[in-house]
Amino acid sequence: MLLLLSMFACKSPDADDVVCPAPRPLTEQVRAGTLSCPEELPTGPDVAARVGDIVLENSVSRWVIRTGDEGHAIYGLVGGGLVDAVRVGVEGQRSDDVLREIAPTSSFWLHQPDSIEIVSDGSDGEARVVVRGPWKSMTTVREVLSTPEPVDEYQLEYVLRPGLAQLDIVTTNVDGGEVAGLADMLFASGDARPWVPGDGVDVPQSGGVDLFALQPLADETAVAIGSDGAMRVLNIGPVLAVTYETAPEEIRRTVSLGADLLEAIAPFSSSTDVPSGWLDDGAGDWGQPVQEGQPAQVVVDGDAGVPLRITATRESDGMNWTYAVDGSATLKLPAGRWELFASRGPFWGTDVVTLDLDADTVEAFRPAMSQQVSTEGWVSADFHVHSEGSPDSSVRIERRLLDSAAEGLDFVVLTEHDFVWEEGCCESAPDGLVVERGVEISTMGLGHFNAWPITADPHMSGNGAVRWHGTDLAGMVAAVPDGALLQCNHPRFVDGGFAALFDWIALGPDTDPALIPCEAVELLNGGTFGDTEAVLADWMMLLNRDIRLVVTGVSDSHLSEDPLGHPRTLLRLDSPFTAAQATEALRAGHAVATAGPLLDLTVSGVGIGDTLTGAGGSETATVRIDAPDWMPLESVEVWVDGVLVHTEPVTGPAEFTTTFDVADEGSWVIALHRGGERVSPATQHKPWAVTNPVWLQR
Repeated sequence: MLLLLSMFACKSPDADDVVCPAPRPLTEQVRAGTLSCPEELPTGPDVAARVGDIVLENSVSRWVIRTGDEGHAIYGLVGGGLVDAVRVGVEGQRSDDVLREIAPTSSFWLHQPDSIEIVSDGSDGEARVVVRGPWKSMTTVREVLSTPEPVDEYQLEYVLRPGLAQLDIVTTNVDGGEVAGLADMLFASGDARPWVPGDGVDVPQSGGVDLFALQPLADETAVAIGSDGAMRVLNIGPVLAVTYETAPEEIRRTVSLGADLLEAIAPFSSSTDVPSGWLDDGAGDWGQPVQEGQPAQVVVDGDAGVPLRITATRESDGMNWTYAVDGSATLKLPAGRWELFASRGPFWGTDVVTLDLDADTVEAFRPAMSQQVSTEGWVSADFHVHSEGSPDSSVRIERRLLDSAAEGLDFVVLTEHDFVWEEGCCESAPDGLVVERGVEISTMGLGHFNAWPITADPHMSGNGAVRWHGTDLAGMVAAVPDGALLQCNHPRFVDGGFAALFDWIALGPDTDPALIPCEAVELLNGGTFGDTEAVLADWMMLLNRDIRLVVTGVSDSHLSEDPLGHPRTLLRLDSPFTAAQATEALRAGHAVATAGPLLDLTVSGVGIGDTLTGAGGSETATVRIDAPDWMPLESVEVWVDGVLVHTEPVTGPAEFTTTFDVADEGSWVIALHRGGERVSPATQHKPWAVTNPVWLQR
C-alpha cells in the first residue's frame, strides 16, 4: 500500500470515515497511520505527539514521527524526526516516553520534509514510512558554523515489525551511492551514555553526559566492539537503547525499548552475562517523588571515584539506590571508606559521617539538621535552571524539582535552552514548591536571555521557544511574549565566550540604553562566578545612569552535581505566594542576590527596591546579615552612588548602622558582602551577597 500524506492538508479528525481511536494491533499485527484524534496520543511529560503526526505501532510498542515543518526538542529542528517511543500492552501504555527526538543530520543540515509516505501500512507484515525532502541548515548552528549544503539526497525509512519493541531507522542515498557525513542529534530524557560491557552498574556514576549527542555514525565510534568498530549502542537509562550499524550504502539505527534492550545489547557483550541493572520489564518506572520525609541533599564521596549527589526523598532511580516513603534511603556502595555529607541549602545546619565499609557491612546514617537562619518574609528563588529539556543537561525534570526542595528553594523557573516545558511537566513538584515555566533564549551572537512566564506551543519546534534566528536584538525582544520578564544572563565572559550581552555591545558609559533591553541581570551566576566583580562594576555604572536593572543570583545548574540555589535570589515576599507574585516582587527590586548569607538593608525604614522620598542631606542605613555557624563571613560594605562609604568586619550574624550623605539629585544605596571561603560541599561558591538598591529622592 502507498499513501502520500500532504504535510499541511491532513484529513480532519472528525471526518465520517475516521474511526477514533483506531483499533489497537493484535499480537501478530503491525500498522502505520495518522494520529486522528487526541485520544490516540501517547501520554507523559515528554510526549510530543500531535494530531496529524504519523504512528507506527504493534502490540508491544508505539512510535511517533513528527509531521509538518517544525520539530520538537529545540528551536530550529524540522519535522520528520522520531519524537515518541513508548511500550504498550493490553492494558494500554506501559512506559514513560524517554525519547524526546532523534533528528538525523548531514553536516548540521536537516531534511525539510515535503513528503512523508506510508509505503506499507502493515498489512503485509511490516509498517514502513519514508521521509524525503530538501536540506535545511540548522538554525542554532548556522550562526556560528557555516557548512556547505550536502550534495547527495538522502531518505529516511522507519520500519516496525510485529511483536517487537524495536524500530529500525535506515538512511540511504537516493541515487544509490554511499552515505557519508551523517550524524544523529539525539535528544533524550535522563542519563544517556555509551554502553560498555560490564560497566555502569556496580559503582555509582554522576551524570556528566550531554544529551545533545552528536553521534558520528560513519566515523570512529565511542564504543568499538570487534575489529572494525562499526557498531555501538547508546544506553538511555533503564528503558531505551539505540544501536548503530554502518555500511557504505546505508546507516541503520535500531531503537529498543524495555525488555527488548537485552536483545539490543547482546551483540555488544563479551559474554551472555549482561548487567541486569540497566534492564527492566518495559514498565519504565524511574521512580516518583514522595511527599513524606524531609527533603535533603546527601553527597557521597570516597575511594571509588567522583562525588555522587542524591536527593533523600526519591524512590528507586533504576541505579544503585532506593528510597522509602518515610524519606529514608538505601545506597549500595563498594567496600572502602566513604564520607556522607547532608545539607539543605545555605540557611540550614549540616551533618557528616565517615564510614569504613567491608563487603558485609550495613551502616545507618540519619542526618541531624535544623534551620539556623530564619527566612520568614523571604522566598528563596532560582531563575536559571536546566534539566533534560536542555541539550546540554541530562538531569530528569522530576529530579530537578526534588533537588529544588532539598536545597530549601521555594520558587524555581525552568529555563531550558530554546525549549518550553508543557504545563503538565511539573505535577510531581514537592509540596510547597512553586514552579514557573520559561525559556533561555540562546542566541549565538546577541547573548543569552531568560524570559518567563512562557506558554508552550506544541506546534512549534522548541515547543514555542522565542524565535531569535535571523533577527537583530530589537527583533528578538519583540518576539518575547507580552508580560514576560526578560533577564540578561551571564552578561560578561571575562575568559571569553559568545553568550554575553555586555561583551557583544562593548558596554561603556555611553552605550545606548536600547541595547540593554532587560529588567533583570545576573550578578551572581553559578557557571560564571568568576565574572562577578566585572558585572558588579557594570551594574553600578548603569545605576549611576539611572538604568535600573534588578540583579539576581542564579545557579545556571546543568548537572546533578551542580546543586540548585547556589547562588539564589531572596525575594521579600510572604508565603503562600503565586508565581506571578514572585515575578512581580523581582520586577519591583525586592530582591537580594546571594551565594550564602541572608543580607538585608533599610534606610530610614524603607526597604530594598523601594524609594525613600523627602530624603535629607544625610541618612542612616541599617544592615543585617545572618548565616549558619558553618559559613565563614568577613566584611559587609555599604555603597552609595558607586562609592564605598562603610566597611563593617563580621564573623557571624550581625546588625549595624552607618550614616551617609545624600546627593542633591538623589541617590541609591546597596549593601554587599564579599570575602569568606567556600565550604565544600555545603556551598559551591564564596559567600557573596548583594542587595538591590534602596532609592533616595530629595
